[in-house]
Amino acid sequence: MRVLTLLLVVILSGNSSYSDSTDEAIESERIDVKLRNIGHQILLSHGDSTTRVLPVQFVEGEYIIGFAKPISILPSDLVDAIEESFAQTNLAAEYIVQVKTCDTADVVYSYERDTTTRSDLIQCRSRVLETGCYQVHIRFSGQRSTKNMGLLIIGLMVLGVVIGFALYRYVFKPKTNLVRIGRYRFDTKAMYLVYEGERVNMTTRESDLLHLLYKSINNTVKKEHILKEIWGDEGSYDGRTLDVFISKLRKKLAYDPRVKLVNVKGVGYKMVIED
Repeated sequence: MRVLTLLLVVILSGNSSYSDSTDEAIESERIDVKLRNIGHQILLSHGDSTTRVLPVQFVEGEYIIGFAKPISILPSDLVDAIEESFAQTNLAAEYIVQVKTCDTADVVYSYERDTTTRSDLIQCRSRVLETGCYQVHIRFSGQRSTKNMGLLIIGLMVLGVVIGFALYRYVFKPKTNLVRIGRYRFDTKAMYLVYEGERVNMTTRESDLLHLLYKSINNTVKKEHILKEIWGDEGSYDGRTLDVFISKLRKKLAYDPRVKLVNVKGVGYKMVIED
């Protein structure tokens, strides 16, 4: 149980702490390359092959594509460049795009793309943005990457194994009747003791008496309670009956001197297992 729980922790936390930094770095570089390529495609659509696309920034959950000098943007070219790049790399299916001015951060064009929106139905595709300093802001929504989903699936699978193991152990697995008394193994249902492979059979009352004392180990069980539990109202016993059965049990437990059935004078008996 502990091993499976530890495995779950490793997958959900340890794995992310060890490998996430590397995975995120690789993914960040991948996104940076794809977004810079979008910037180049926007420039090339206007025949501009010299203007430099600035390093992609990531600010407050948005990726920002900037340009080294003022440019003109045709929204249809922007939509097509993003659509083509994301479709080829499976980078994202849902996202929000905003074109903002560099100085005032005014939104001069924007659209939202989801799995139900066709790119050719996006409004204002033909409206030209006159030459100016612009930044293209892209915010991903929905499932941008399958990495976290993969980790979640693995984690849930391991959790299922942990829960299944627990159910088997505590619910479905047949419960054993064996208990340990010192170096003995006591089968409470089959009514026998095992000591180093040797089996010692007991009668029903011997077994019941031993089990009763075992359940109250190191505590005194009064004679009256023992007689009532073991013999009930039969009336077929006298004052020495219990002593006789205790003597029989002592003989059967004699192989392990640490196990003692102690007579608490005038009160009853208790089982003691010495260290």
